[in-house]
Amino acid sequence: MGEPELVDHNNEKNTLDIEELRNELLNAVADDAFDRAIEILQQFLNQPSDYPQFRQRLVRLVGHAIDLVNAIRAKKSFPGINGLTRSKQQEIADKIRDHFRELQMTITKMERILDQLRREDVRSTLWIIRAVIYAAGVIVIVAFLKEITGGLWSVFETVLSNFLDKGLDWVIGLFK
Repeated sequence: MGEPELVDHNNEKNTLDIEELRNELLNAVADDAFDRAIEILQQFLNQPSDYPQFRQRLVRLVGHAIDLVNAIRAKKSFPGINGLTRSKQQEIADKIRDHFRELQMTITKMERILDQLRREDVRSTLWIIRAVIYAAGVIVIVAFLKEITGGLWSVFETVLSNFLDKGLDWVIGLFK
C-alpha cells in the first residue's frame, strides 16, 4: 500500500480526508500493518484544520481508535493461539471482528463530528453575512434620514414657514 493521499482545499497535498482515513486505516488493520494504522490516526489528528475545534472534538475518538487497533494487534498476535481449543480460537476471532466493527463505527462517529463542524462553520458564516447586510441596511437608512433632515428638511421647513406666514398674514388682513 502506498502513502495516503493528502489533499488540501488549496490543492496542496498536506491533509488527510476522512474518506481516505477510513480506507487507509481499515486496509492497514486488515493487512496487519498496525503501526502504520496508528501513524495514520495520529497524522489525521495532528493535521492542520479549518475548524478550530477539530482536534479537541476528535482527540477522544482517535485515542479510542488507537486502542482498538492495539486490541486487534494483541488478539492477532496472541501467543500460543494454535494450542488453544477451537472454541477459544473462534472466540478470539469473534473479538477481532467485534473490534474491527467498533473501529468502523468510531470512524463513522468521526465523520459525523466533521459534518457537524462543517455545519457550524456554515451557520456562523451565515450569521456574519446577515450581520453585514443588516449593518449596511442601517447605514443606508441613517444616510437617507440624514440627507432628508439636512437637505430636504430645511427646504420643507422654509416652505412650511412661508406658508404659515402667508396664511397668518391673510387671517390678520381679514380683521383690519
